[in-house]
Amino acid sequence: MSSHEMRKELKKEIKYLYKNEKEQVFQIMIGPVLLSFVIGFVMSFLVGFTTEVSGPINVTSLLLLGIYILMGLAMGILTFNVSNMVLINLYDLLDGNEVPHGFWSKMFRSKYFKKTMPLASLEAVIFIVVYAILCIVIIFGVSALLHLNSLSWSREIFIILLLGIVLMFISVGVFVILCPYFATILVLKRNIDNNKDNLSIFSSLKQSRQLMKSHKWQYFVLILSTLGWIVLIVVIWGIVRIVLPDLGYIIYLILLIFYSAYLSGVQTNFFYHLFNNKKK
Repeated sequence: MSSHEMRKELKKEIKYLYKNEKEQVFQIMIGPVLLSFVIGFVMSFLVGFTTEVSGPINVTSLLLLGIYILMGLAMGILTFNVSNMVLINLYDLLDGNEVPHGFWSKMFRSKYFKKTMPLASLEAVIFIVVYAILCIVIIFGVSALLHLNSLSWSREIFIILLLGIVLMFISVGVFVILCPYFATILVLKRNIDNNKDNLSIFSSLKQSRQLMKSHKWQYFVLILSTLGWIVLIVVIWGIVRIVLPDLGYIIYLILLIFYSAYLSGVQTNFFYHLFNNKKK
């Protein structure tokens, strides 16, 4: 089977699964969405509160900053672990295993949630570091544009394009570095299911790297093949914002949820086939 046919088959299988398991898939995906709204509200409240209370740098402002950072890290760990539960639940659906009823039970599966928390912590730290690097690059680029406002428009466009290229290279570089470890959560899940004694993150990371060996390019192309949906979402969102401006943001969120569900399903199905092929 060619790579194109394999990608087509993976997507076809996940669409068939979603068609036949609508209620289960909805419950799996709705939990993280609701959680993201709650986390967004809490973090917005903290930012507003910190801005109102803090003045010059003093003990109080530093304490508030520390609380904000710790809360952000805690929320990040929770978000990543709930996202990991999405992949675990989808994997069980693909494998024909029983999945708990109700979105709450799916979102906080007692069998896995505590044991996958260290991995979620590592994911949150990596995300914060990568996000900080991207922010520094963007701030540097914007400040360069502001300080060089006397440049001609052609040079300004050149700097903007250069900034975009740098961000793209950083993003692709991060993806290439982390790609071998994207199956770690499902490796850990299978180790828990098989009652293996060694449930350490590093052991799971090593197994994921071995699993993804010779398959990284296939995975990269598979993810790229779903980006057309992002373009479609942006186009639809732009049209809706013009025709129905009040509903633009809501429609965008709904489309983004559909894309997230589709992407998570395709990713999980890719790893599911890798595990099964390894057995053979």
